Amino acid sequence: TNLGGNYALRNSIDATSTEQKNFISIGSDGNAFTGKFDGIDYNIFGLTINSNKSNTGLFGETNGATINNVTLVGGKITGGDNTGALVGYAIDSNISNVVNSAEVNGNRNVGGLIGAATNSNVENAVNTGTIHSDGGSDNHGDVVSSVGGLIGSMYQNSTLDGNSYNLGDVSGKGYNVGGLVGHAVNSTIGDGTHLVYNRLDVTGKYNVGGIVGNMEGTTVQNA
Repeated sequence: TNLGGNYALRNSIDATSTEQKNFISIGSDGNAFTGKFDGIDYNIFGLTINSNKSNTGLFGETNGATINNVTLVGGKITGGDNTGALVGYAIDSNISNVVNSAEVNGNRNVGGLIGAATNSNVENAVNTGTIHSDGGSDNHGDVVSSVGGLIGSMYQNSTLDGNSYNLGDVSGKGYNVGGLVGHAVNSTIGDGTHLVYNRLDVTGKYNVGGIVGNMEGTTVQNA
């Protein structure tokens, strides 16, 4: 209930019971998580979220938060716009050493770990789950997905670096589909030292790339 607190896992968590229960994302309905969460390299097993809401994930929305050192093993995350296994919508947040193997499905801005990120830093992110976007209509009536293996959309000086890679299939019914990031605006992918890469299939309507679907004012290094 204290969304500004500091938290750490004492051990791994079996969350398979969420398959029968309605798990509500931490920091949802406009109340963002603003604290710190350290998984201390423990796992969360079998997390299931079945929602049609925007900002869906273990953390629905974060603002100024720090999240690191946690792995999501198995499970299935389903949401609306801004859906990621770890964070639906990250604002001014720092996220590092995170892994996901859960299946993730959503509408627009869908990522294996983060649905959408604004002015946020993501480091050492790995996804092995299957990621899919059903998309939503844009202003012209076309279908936009903005789906990526790690992050759906990145905005405003966001970064994705360290040892970050995707090993899960990525698909979208619309455009802006990328192996790592679906849509990147004024952001940086790769730090020039570590390799960032994608190894699995990427399919979509158009603006489809092995690393990024659509780039605007964005730099990609060592991919």
